[in-house]
Amino acid sequence: MKTYSRSINAVLTDDEVSAITANAYELVGKVQYENISQQVTDKSFVIVWRATVQVNIDDSEIQSWLNLDTQNKAANIVANKNIQSAFANNEAKVEILRARAETASTAKDIAEVKAEFAKTDEEFLYNKKLEQAIRLMRWEDDFKYELSYELRAKTLAKAIEILSEAIPLKPNDGLAYYYRGKAYETINLTNDEPYTKKIFAKLFPGVVKNGLIQYDFQRKDFDKAIECFTKAIEENPADDVAYYHRALTYFNYTYESYGDAHERSTTHKRKALDDLTTAVEINPNNAWYYFYRRSLRAYLQNEFPPPEENAKDLADLTKAIEIAPDNYYFYYARGHLYQDMGENYQDAENYRLAVADYLKVTQLYPNYFLAWEHLKECYRKLGDKAAADFAKRKYKAACERIKVNISKVKKIPDFLK
Repeated sequence: MKTYSRSINAVLTDDEVSAITANAYELVGKVQYENISQQVTDKSFVIVWRATVQVNIDDSEIQSWLNLDTQNKAANIVANKNIQSAFANNEAKVEILRARAETASTAKDIAEVKAEFAKTDEEFLYNKKLEQAIRLMRWEDDFKYELSYELRAKTLAKAIEILSEAIPLKPNDGLAYYYRGKAYETINLTNDEPYTKKIFAKLFPGVVKNGLIQYDFQRKDFDKAIECFTKAIEENPADDVAYYHRALTYFNYTYESYGDAHERSTTHKRKALDDLTTAVEINPNNAWYYFYRRSLRAYLQNEFPPPEENAKDLADLTKAIEIAPDNYYFYYARGHLYQDMGENYQDAENYRLAVADYLKVTQLYPNYFLAWEHLKECYRKLGDKAAADFAKRKYKAACERIKVNISKVKKIPDFLK
């Protein structure tokens, strides 16, 4: 369990209890608070609250969550790196302001300190809302195969609401714009169900047109995000994270499918590829930089890339695996590449290499149905009918488990709201 508390003028204004998984706990009774504040100096007083909660734990869900956390650990680190750094910077500012408050004597000095405290408090609230929205979006993405379209839509709608509250608090930061634009994009991918369209038409009147989120809303957010990340890069050319986030924004930039849309989209993908290459040069130890660089290169390649391009792709995915060996999706991506090479070159060795990567995926994530489906196809190409039949059965079992989980997850977990 993890508790985040915030107090203003000695009044507890926000308490958020975070558990290890969406369905592993149920709060029992009310949260009990105890004030254990302390006098530090003659002029300073540290306010501390202790929150005690009772919960019922569903043991069957804990192992599932632990596995998921292992698989997505690297992605969560990337998503939260800037936010945690921002929290640390915010705390450092608070300590400096406390010291200044100790010595402030004139009305002007006191007014300046108060104004800076107010600005720092807004930054804290911005980081808090950004963290909350990212957790919602990560949860929706992690469990996208186990959630109904309706629940995915409601989750993304909640994230958009929170991000819209965050942006005015720090309008020159690109992350909130990027994530809100990304949420709009994801909504377009999930709203192919009639009731989902109705949900968004009700939640966002004027934003939804003919059952779809208008791409103008997404593009405006992405344009603003690119502007903010570009400014951050100009101020600090060694900021690999800014290059990474600008690359993701370019990568996700969407145009309608008419006119010169494809050409403009391709131009954005090339810009993203350049940014990721720069990020790798600055920081060669981030696995996701290599993974997304390969993804962008694949988008820009023709249907049958030459061997030298395949070699670059394999090098990037292999490097990602070396850095993050517990991330199942990197093995899945490399297995898929080997499988494509087997198809293109009719080469049994590439199919065998694909099988090895897909099997590694099933070790890390036994119920990842796509890995079993591709294993079935690879075994068939290799002439191993018994193994293909086994993979087929595992694929069906994984799909059945997903159906069961969909029926279990009925609402957004309380700790994510």
